[in-house]
Amino acid sequence: MQDTPNGYDAGHYRSVGSAPNLRFNENNCHGQCKRCNNYLSGNHINYRIRLIERIGHEAVEVLECNNEPQHYSKDDLRQIERLYKEKRRELL
Repeated sequence: MQDTPNGYDAGHYRSVGSAPNLRFNENNCHGQCKRCNNYLSGNHINYRIRLIERIGHEAVEVLECNNEPQHYSKDDLRQIERLYKEKRRELL
């Protein structure tokens, strides 16, 4: 990740468009500079290298092979929202 005054995006290793089932998978989503996320198509090669350093090769391969559909109910989404609001509060 580059240090940037513009902040960070939620950069997905496997894009939400290609793997919507991984949208909320914490191994698939990390802080990413806006330039890499928006203008370098996620900077995929470097993302993968750093992701292996962070979560390990086996976990990256699990992400790459995970194509199982994930269906969320409204209650599931509310619970996910509460979880991340709490995590955000802990960070601030």
